[in-house]
Amino acid sequence: MKTIALEMIKNAFRRQEVEVLLPDKKYRQTLSLAFITVKTNKLQDFLKIYGGKVASIHIEMARKIFGDGESENTYGVFFDKRPNPEMVFAFDIDFAQYDKGRKEVIVKDIDEVLMEKLIIKK
Repeated sequence: MKTIALEMIKNAFRRQEVEVLLPDKKYRQTLSLAFITVKTNKLQDFLKIYGGKVASIHIEMARKIFGDGESENTYGVFFDKRPNPEMVFAFDIDFAQYDKGRKEVIVKDIDEVLMEKLIIKK
C-alpha cells in the first residue's frame, strides 16, 4: 500500500511539472509545482521576501495588517524530480506568483501588496 501511495504522489508531481527560472538562478529548471496551505506567521514571510528592500513605514504597516500571530497561508512549492522529491523553493502566493508566460517567479510590488491587504481588510 505504501508503495502505491508513493507512486501516486510521484505521478501527481510529474503532471504538475513546469519550467521555471527561480530568483537568484541563472538558468531555467523543470520542477514540479504544488500549492499547499499551512499555518505560518505572515509578517515573517513578508520580512523574508522584502527584508532588504523595506522602509520602516512598510514594516509598521505590515505589522498592523498581518499581526504577529499565525494564520493559514498558501504557498507555491517547487520540488525537484529526484526519486524522492525534495522542496527546492517556496513562495507565499500573497507576495509572489509563478508567471507561466515568463516561466519565472515574480515578486509582487511591496506597495501593491500592502494596499491590496488594506483594502481587503476594511
